Amino acid sequence: FARVCVVGGGAAGFYSAVACAEAAAAAAAAAGRAPGIEQGGILILERSAKVLHKVSISGGGRCNVTHCASKLPMDNYPRGADLVAKLHARHGPRDTTAWFQSRGVALKTEPDGRVFPVSDSSECVVSCLRSAAESLGVSILTGTRVVSASRLNGTRSCQDDPTAHSVGARFRVAVEGDDGITSEVLCNRLIFCCGSTQKRSVKKLLEGVGATLRPTVPSLFSLLLADSKEDGVDGLEGVSVPDAKVELLEDEPPHEVGEFPATVGALLEIPPPRRVVVASQRGPLLITHDGLSGPAVLRLSAWSAYELSERSYRARLRIQWAPFLADVDEAAAAIRAVPAGIPGVRPPIRRKGVGEKSPWPGRVPSRLWQRLVERSEPSAGACLASLARFGPKEYPLAQQQWLRFESPETSLELARAVWSQLQGHEIVVRGRRENKMEFVTAGGVDWREGINWDRMESRTVPGVHFAGEVLDVDGITGGFNFQGCWTTGYVAGCAAAEEFVVE
Repeated sequence: FARVCVVGGGAAGFYSAVACAEAAAAAAAAAGRAPGIEQGGILILERSAKVLHKVSISGGGRCNVTHCASKLPMDNYPRGADLVAKLHARHGPRDTTAWFQSRGVALKTEPDGRVFPVSDSSECVVSCLRSAAESLGVSILTGTRVVSASRLNGTRSCQDDPTAHSVGARFRVAVEGDDGITSEVLCNRLIFCCGSTQKRSVKKLLEGVGATLRPTVPSLFSLLLADSKEDGVDGLEGVSVPDAKVELLEDEPPHEVGEFPATVGALLEIPPPRRVVVASQRGPLLITHDGLSGPAVLRLSAWSAYELSERSYRARLRIQWAPFLADVDEAAAAIRAVPAGIPGVRPPIRRKGVGEKSPWPGRVPSRLWQRLVERSEPSAGACLASLARFGPKEYPLAQQQWLRFESPETSLELARAVWSQLQGHEIVVRGRRENKMEFVTAGGVDWREGINWDRMESRTVPGVHFAGEVLDVDGITGGFNFQGCWTTGYVAGCAAAEEFVVE
């Protein structure tokens, strides 16, 4: 028997168990009783042989504990932002940072707002959580799979079970050990922190306690290209663009000829479908050997998780490699600055070929710029014609010397020639980078229905709480998913601690 049973020995499971024990101890001290809980009062059940596995491997073994408090939930949680924003008032990034630092884990905030241990090792975070749980009397049982959970209170099974009746248990948890032996745990409160509902066993377990689930699909993944050569990025693997905009496109349904009278329809030339932007994200982008990755792509995959899943991860993207440019005139000004030079910043570049030097060094890499210029050749007729005063065309556009584009006319023609590639490069996606078990998923227990946000407790089955990845809450990279675990785990644990309060 355990008063509180926590299903799952991950980040949310340990944090909720510790929060429960600490809240119970604080309540006992306030009532003049001895702090602490009886051994087995809080029990963590973990399926695998090792607890806190994701914590230990996250961030390449560094563990991105949380993020700076200035990061807003609305900008960083594709699903669950409303819930997280509300609960941050009770336990947000500042509280998490203070909690770990008060237990000896020194933390540092990096320039991008991510918070890591000063040691750059996840082991100090794992050790902190384990020692906190053990010092508070939390019991941990590994190699134990939870098969089912059912309510006992007021049911026939409770009346027929003297043990359950004598301890006042409200729930029966059926478990199976690594040796295949099954047994039962009786408890009064259940906190489900069993990870993503992509596993059928987890879905079945949660449905057994009346939870409403949203479909689970992958989130935060890289994209694979159908044909990197056709898309014009072959040989560019490793190229990183610090600021790009990625748009997910959809063909607007064309008019059907049948919508018009036959005589009119025969005369009409039906235009091709217009592509509309379904979603877009902006940020760093990385070209890989077989696709696209980086924060901009990961954010797009997160916010468009369901849309991409419905398309079987086959889609068309449009990339703006220089979203900081307002218009073609601004691009032309940057082009003129290459042969003219910028005093105190960059000397004139006149004899080199256009493809050899990017007008935006550090923002549009030279390798990428050269490819964009080469792909612009078919539409560069007007641009090359503007160079007639230099003599007959001798070289492709990418090999034309920069000195030929120092005038307002020729620089504008070059800007117009490359604009569609620079700001409208379309790429076809054929799939996503797959992992055996997705690290982050969309979907799970629907916190919008049947959940008391202030307690992370089921409204239909009191005494059942939820925290962490089991919820339909997911964030982007940067410590947001762990913060979701700490926040919801804290709220669920504090609510479950009422079990230890004696009137």
